[in-house]
Amino acid sequence: MRIGRKIDIDLTIQSFKRYLRFVLFQVKTDVECLRRGCSLTPEDYDRYADSFYIVSKNEEFELLLSPSEYRAIRYYHYHNPIDTKPSDYDICFTNAFRKWCGVFFPNQGKRFVDIDPKTLGAMMRLFRVRANRTKTELGKILGADRTTIGFYEEGKRMSSINFLYRFCEHFKISMDEIISRCIE
Repeated sequence: MRIGRKIDIDLTIQSFKRYLRFVLFQVKTDVECLRRGCSLTPEDYDRYADSFYIVSKNEEFELLLSPSEYRAIRYYHYHNPIDTKPSDYDICFTNAFRKWCGVFFPNQGKRFVDIDPKTLGAMMRLFRVRANRTKTELGKILGADRTTIGFYEEGKRMSSINFLYRFCEHFKISMDEIISRCIE
């Protein structure tokens, strides 16, 4: 997402960190400077509109945060070297990131849906058993080891996209069909 000419935000944790450290400060500074009433050029009006939009979206974002998520953001943004990192920092920071994405990128919320490896493995086993194939036979056809297929079917390991594509091609099913049944 490109906002104005200066600010470029995308859906990565690095962009979220850049947003927290630099963009938000820059935007709030722009809004304060522009509110003081300098003579404005057309570029300044565009920048003010972009900055005001980001500030209003940030207020919406902060309302969604739990106290522990807010503490995690504050810890990331600034903390004394003697401060200890909160025990739930990683989880809270990731949850805050997802909420941030939901506010700033509302049409892309499904990006963070996870595939359950156990369900995917059960589906793979079902198709293999219906076709009367052993793990060894399927491994030879798809270019994988018998134990690897066992790990996939037990949900101990997630298959690669390449393997899943070959699997779906072999059994004449679409990847969308098998993945949509495995979403957590």
